[in-house]
Amino acid sequence: MKYSSGGSITVRADKHNDWARLTVQDQGIGIPATAISHLFERFYRVESSGNRPISGMGIGLYVVKEILAQHNGTITVESSEGQGSTFTVLLPLSGS
Repeated sequence: MKYSSGGSITVRADKHNDWARLTVQDQGIGIPATAISHLFERFYRVESSGNRPISGMGIGLYVVKEILAQHNGTITVESSEGQGSTFTVLLPLSGS
């Protein structure tokens, strides 16, 4: 929510083949293309743009990725700077 710039956030859940899929989409500040490959690294913080610094320690997405890995799941992101981001979580329904 802190990256959404007060805009709407859409959360969807559905079944995609043998996977549970969760998507979280905002129309917030977006993520620079150069940062996306580092986004799930421990302690990585994207530089704040604009006048409003955003607090955090850079561990949230790292922890999410690690928990999902323990359950054979994945997380990906698509983002355009200034236009928002979509995070997609996939978890196997079969427990494999």
